[in-house]
Amino acid sequence: MDKISVLIIGASGYTGGELLRLLLFHPNIDVKQITSSSYYGKFTFIITTFSANKNYWKHIFWMPGVPVPMKIFLIPIELIGMLVKPMSLMIRLFANITAGHIIILALMSLIFIFETTWVSPVSIGFSLFIGIIEIVVTAIQAYIFTVLSALYFLEWQLKKSIIN
Repeated sequence: MDKISVLIIGASGYTGGELLRLLLFHPNIDVKQITSSSYYGKFTFIITTFSANKNYWKHIFWMPGVPVPMKIFLIPIELIGMLVKPMSLMIRLFANITAGHIIILALMSLIFIFETTWVSPVSIGFSLFIGIIEIVVTAIQAYIFTVLSALYFLEWQLKKSIIN
């Protein structure tokens, strides 16, 4: 039987580590690549930056139809805007992934704070519930990231078509 090629995107936290461990040692799986959420924003930045033509860069650095004194103020704003868009995508993904893990950790720590096993069923039950919510949030964040990346690419395409 042929091995199944697998690409893991966003293997983070305990669940991602366990998934990675299981797939790496599975006899019928060949893990080709592993990425994390910080690469998504960088990838979006690389696509928008390096697929641009000279007219796009001319529009970024020397906007047509804008008075010269205003251009001096707009150049740094445009450059900051180019860097902020992918950074906002990375921060959004990181914050949403981390928030669920922190909530689960806080719920589990209640067992040790109260120093009793009577809290265990409630704590574990809520942790499982938050784990399910985390899966839903992951799907929503993947959708939001895709839509925002598409909007950034569309903005680049519109600037490119307006300039030409």
